[in-house]
Amino acid sequence: MFLGVDLGTSGVRCTAIDHAANELAVSDIPLPYDQQASDWQYAAFRVIKDVCAQFDASAVAAIAVDGTSSTVMLCDADGRPCTRAIMYHDQSCIDEAELIAEIAPEHSAARGASSSLAKVLRLLKQTPEAKHICHQADWISGLLCGRFDFSDENNALKLGYDPVTRTWPDWLDALHIEQGLLPEVHEPGTVVASLHGPVANELGLSDQCKLVAGTTDSIAAFVATGAAETG
Repeated sequence: MFLGVDLGTSGVRCTAIDHAANELAVSDIPLPYDQQASDWQYAAFRVIKDVCAQFDASAVAAIAVDGTSSTVMLCDADGRPCTRAIMYHDQSCIDEAELIAEIAPEHSAARGASSSLAKVLRLLKQTPEAKHICHQADWISGLLCGRFDFSDENNALKLGYDPVTRTWPDWLDALHIEQGLLPEVHEPGTVVASLHGPVANELGLSDQCKLVAGTTDSIAAFVATGAAETG
């Protein structure tokens, strides 16, 4: 069996499915309009526990998390938030967006005041000592496996990741972002790590359960339509 956690605009949902995509259990909880990381953690852990209480959770083989695209914050080396979270629809980083527009290719998803990259430049001015850039899904995934140095290809797009070369592009160097801040990027659905033992126990899951790279909410919604072939 498998768990999926969706961090949405108005709430968090968890669902359990089997190999045939039959839904076995579901739970959801609302989020406040003005969200911070602690809200995501409380809600995500709550819905996971609720779902795991509905069946034998030792059979869960993997878990994945999706979240709103370009909702981002900075953390320290242990994953503790050291900035506020800036939500996906925030377009206040106008100066930063203008700087990015001077160097980023026209097709880059990192352009625009609502991009992850614009928000990160703003947050780094406030907390230059931060160690990790974490999107919403990245941070919850990090809590589950004890690592905060990774993201997925879909969330990384608005941070400047090049999906064609599957690399961080050279033009990012002009923004003076330390390479160590940029996450290791994984293809959605690939195994990143096993769950962190104490967290697995808290949630009622096996520490053999795998954490796989997630995605953004819009891509998760597309996958949920069942579209699997061109056309």
